Amino acid sequence: MHGWLDEFRRRLLEHLAYEEEQGLLDLAVAEEPRLARRFDRLRGQHRAFRMRMDALVEEARRPGWVSLHEGFVALRRDLLEHEKAENDLLHSAYLDDLGGRG
Repeated sequence: MHGWLDEFRRRLLEHLAYEEEQGLLDLAVAEEPRLARRFDRLRGQHRAFRMRMDALVEEARRPGWVSLHEGFVALRRDLLEHEKAENDLLHSAYLDDLGGRG
């Protein structure tokens, strides 16, 4: 049980770190400062996802599956929404105004 959850945690942390180090969202905000609030909210979610993942790993060490399952399902849903919001931010920065400047 712990093996797949530990592996998922490792991959999630790598993904979040990659996004932060890559700086693509930072570049989008530099291009379109109006997106800064959305960016800050998304970046804050990274910290929250790390904490929630740590809590799930701790939960897995306790007996019982219901709260672990519910927590994982909620995390998965929120991660999918988060990724969509990041994609929407990039779309807003680079595609919404295509051809509209100048």
